Amino acid sequence: MACAKKTCATTDFSCKNGQCVPARWRCDGEPECADGSDEADAICILIHKTFEMAEKKVTRSQVAEKEDDTSTLLKEVRLVNTKIDNIEEKLISKVDALGISLERTLKQELKKIKDDFDSEIGGLKSRMSQLEEKIKTHYSRPSNTFDPDVSIVLMGLSYDEDENLAAKIKEVIEEGCACDDGVTLVALERLRARGPGPGVVKVAFASAKEKVVVLRGKTNLKSQDKFKKVFIRSAKSHTERVMEENFKVLLHDLPNGSDYFVSGNGRVLRRGDRGAERAPPPLASAPAGSRGGGQARRR
Repeated sequence: MACAKKTCATTDFSCKNGQCVPARWRCDGEPECADGSDEADAICILIHKTFEMAEKKVTRSQVAEKEDDTSTLLKEVRLVNTKIDNIEEKLISKVDALGISLERTLKQELKKIKDDFDSEIGGLKSRMSQLEEKIKTHYSRPSNTFDPDVSIVLMGLSYDEDENLAAKIKEVIEEGCACDDGVTLVALERLRARGPGPGVVKVAFASAKEKVVVLRGKTNLKSQDKFKKVFIRSAKSHTERVMEENFKVLLHDLPNGSDYFVSGNGRVLRRGDRGAERAPPPLASAPAGSRGGGQARRR
């Protein structure tokens, strides 16, 4: 009577002799089957080759994946490096532009400061030159510059702190006195004011002839509004001024002395007597008892 063939579990290996052994023992290098069929060369060689092929396939796949990952990482690294380079270039460009802008702004500010400084210095130098000229005029002028024979005195000429005195005098002579013939101004000096009005101005010409021309034209001043307050008289020596002041004192003390006055040219005139103003007789030449006015009226 034949025996029924034994069936092994799905997790077991069925030996040729019908013995069942765990499948994991197959081709493990030690025979578990009594007939040794679990370690048969042909079967184990096939299994080993299958495992080797599978392992190689897995290895190649892993290598390929790793190469792909490496390539992706390298690309990302290159991209990051490129971005870093671009950022560095932009930063350097911005720093350079900022440096240029700061340098330009600094130069502009320095130029502005220098221009302001030069302007201030220029104004101070100009003012210093004017002061030096005034000092030179006041203290370096020879004592005989204003010789009475060639000099006049102007009164009532307006005063300005930074005035051009020469230009003012020329305007008075050429426009006010209507002197067409050119006159040469040798020296000018404005004296310190002794009252509320402007100080008198002394003017010296190159010759006595020029002085006479100006004195003859002074009557034209009153016909022009801008020169109505300007009065011109001949310059006098210190001796002449003292004598004139003394004579005024004598006139004041004489009977009816208030009827007379001393004109700018040193002549004695009767007040209100226009004939006497045109041809005033010297007080010393009047007959005794006439008080200096009889002859003047008869002329």
